[in-house]
Amino acid sequence: MHITTRFIALLLISLLALTAPIHAQSWRYSETLSGNRVHAVTFQETASIYYNPLNQTWYINLGLDGVTRIGVPKLQFTNSDGSGRTYSLKKELIKFDPRLGQEFSTVNFPVGQDILELVQSASKLTFINDKSRYAIPLTGSRAALSRAIGFVNFDIAAEDDRQHTAAQAKSDAAQALQRCDASTAHAWDANRTAAPTAWKDIPNDRAVQACATARELNGNIPRIVYQLGRAYDKTENPAALKLMRLAAWELEYPAAFYHLGTLHQDGLYTAKDAQKARRAFLEGASYEHYPSMYALGKMDYKSAKTDGEQKAALDLLFKSANKLYPYALDYVGTILFNGEIVGGSASSAVTYLQEASKRDQSNSSYLLHTMYRDGNGVDADSAKAQAYLKTAAKQGHAQAKKDLASQ
Repeated sequence: MHITTRFIALLLISLLALTAPIHAQSWRYSETLSGNRVHAVTFQETASIYYNPLNQTWYINLGLDGVTRIGVPKLQFTNSDGSGRTYSLKKELIKFDPRLGQEFSTVNFPVGQDILELVQSASKLTFINDKSRYAIPLTGSRAALSRAIGFVNFDIAAEDDRQHTAAQAKSDAAQALQRCDASTAHAWDANRTAAPTAWKDIPNDRAVQACATARELNGNIPRIVYQLGRAYDKTENPAALKLMRLAAWELEYPAAFYHLGTLHQDGLYTAKDAQKARRAFLEGASYEHYPSMYALGKMDYKSAKTDGEQKAALDLLFKSANKLYPYALDYVGTILFNGEIVGGSASSAVTYLQEASKRDQSNSSYLLHTMYRDGNGVDADSAKAQAYLKTAAKQGHAQAKKDLASQ
């Protein structure tokens, strides 16, 4: 049950409405009123002292006969030897409830540690309201209140432990996310929260462990499910397919559609299925995911049967290339270089090929080598031709390596 200060007050008022004439009786710990970290001691259903965990404050609640207003309130404690101590109460802190009629009302006010100590040591408590005095014996108050205070301290310690455990769990979960992100974030995932990790640099089993732990501690966060699928794929684990399906079709994570499409396209962990691949790429492209646009544009360009289909495919390819997606830059540069489309030529391909070369596309680097070597679309420049040949070879282009070796 959710505790509120109003609920506690109403509960105590209801109990105190059952008041009876005061006579010798001990204070007791109230099992009825205690619970949900509220702890109370009562005297004859006429007075109670309780702890409110909402504001971590102790209160005295008294039932008074014939009180219709609060004048100048005081609280007096009398010891067994007749000595005592009187406290003036702040009227603005007293909650006065006359709703039960003029025959019976309640007052409720906060008290500090000094008052609690007097409750346990004095023999009598007297509430003074102007000239009216309401005396309550404190027989048994030490044992009852000590018990309540013990329970409160236990609850406070337990709550501290719970908060510490929760904080530690939150910290562990956050650190797990960071480790997963650091090992598997994709450069073209717009939702990544860490520097990207190239496919070849994903630390295989360590990445799987990091992302599996992040998922266990944080649940199915779409980004983490996708990155765990990416880590599984890097280790050639068939679980990658299931995770990519989850991240894509159920969690609607844009980058997952592209990865799922490549699995269907290449027949990894499932049969090759161009239709399923295209459906995934199409969905990814709807989220403005540029790798998906490239993959869809490339598929549709190759299968285009009409000028309209070709134009739609090229629009996707150019849009992805203009966002500097490396594979799109290389593909657009290549079809322009080959003159496959109207207006396509070596000279129109230069910018795309140069941008692709900067982004580790060895095919583009080699084409630029031939262009500067032969003066095709650019002024011949042997120095640039040689530089691009070396770049292509360094990027892994087989023919470039052969050409360089034969010089």
